Amino acid sequence: MVARNPRGRQLTWTVVRTNWDTLVQLFSESVRDQASQLRAARVTLDSVQNNVRWFQRNRETLRSWLSKQLK
Repeated sequence: MVARNPRGRQLTWTVVRTNWDTLVQLFSESVRDQASQLRAARVTLDSVQNNVRWFQRNRETLRSWLSKQLK
C-alpha cells in the first residue's frame, strides 16, 4: 500500500490536498446516490408489504373466485 511508507504517505497527502474539492464532490455525490437508492428500496419494500397485506385480506375471496373460474 502506497501510504504505508514515508514517500508514499507524502505522495498520498499531496494528491489528497491537490484534489480535495474533487474528492469532496465525489463523496457528496456518492452519499446522495446512496440516499436515493435507499429511498427507492424503501418505496419498493413498502409496496411489497402492502401487496402482502392485500393478499392476506383477500385470500379467501381470491381462492373462491379462482375456484369458480376453473370449474
